[in-house]
Amino acid sequence: MFDELRAKYDELSESTLLNAIEIGATRALKVAMKASFLVAYKGKLEITMQGAWGESFEITPKEIGRKLRRKMLYEIEREIGIRHILAESDKLKNLCGMVVTGVVKKIRAGNIIVEMELQEQFARYILLGVCPYRDQPVHERKVYRIGETWKWYVMRVLPLEARQRTMLVVRLSRVSRELPAVLLREKSGIERILCHTRIPGAVSHIVTDRHIPKSSINEVGKELKETIDVQIIK
Repeated sequence: MFDELRAKYDELSESTLLNAIEIGATRALKVAMKASFLVAYKGKLEITMQGAWGESFEITPKEIGRKLRRKMLYEIEREIGIRHILAESDKLKNLCGMVVTGVVKKIRAGNIIVEMELQEQFARYILLGVCPYRDQPVHERKVYRIGETWKWYVMRVLPLEARQRTMLVVRLSRVSRELPAVLLREKSGIERILCHTRIPGAVSHIVTDRHIPKSSINEVGKELKETIDVQIIK
C-alpha cells in the first residue's frame, strides 16, 4: 500500500504519507466499529482496539472485512488529498497580491469561474479561481463572456473542503484597490507605484516618485475602463 501511495503522491514526504495513512485508517475504524483505535504503519498496518475498561486488542488486517477495507482506503486517500492540497496551497501562497491572466470558464449565480495556467519553476499548474459577484466592478458585471481572457487580482489561495472533497480555490478580484498599481508596475517596470484610492470604473489615484510612461497609463486605463490619475511625489 505505502509504495503505491508514495508513487502517486511523490511530492509529499514519507512522514506526511505515513501520518495520513494512520489517521485515515483510524477514522474509518472508529466510525465503523464505534470504538477507539491506535493505528501504526510499519510496512503493514498494526491495529489496536481500545476496550471500554482500558483493555486492548490486537486486530490483524485479515480480520477486517472487504467493505471496511474499502472505507479505510477511501479515508486514507481523502486524508492524503488534504495534505496534498495544503502543500500546494503553501507552495502557491506567493500568488497573493499578484495579477494573473485567466479565461472565463463559467458564470454561476453571478460568480465568475476562471481557469488560469501558471508556470512556477519547472511545474505547470492549471488552477481554477473564483471572482465573486461583489468583487466585480458594477460596470463589468454583465460584460464577462465565457472564453474571454481578463486580468485578475489574487486575494488569497485557500484549501476548501466541500462534499468530502478538498480542493484549492484561488479567490480573485477586479475591484481591489491594488489592481491598478500592480498593472502599472508590470507595464512600466517601475516598482514604487501605489494606489491611494480607487473607485472601480471611475478613477484610480496613483502615487509614485517617478514619471510613468503615458502609454502604460493609457493601457491600464483602457483595461480597467477608468481614469488613472497619477501624482508624482518627490
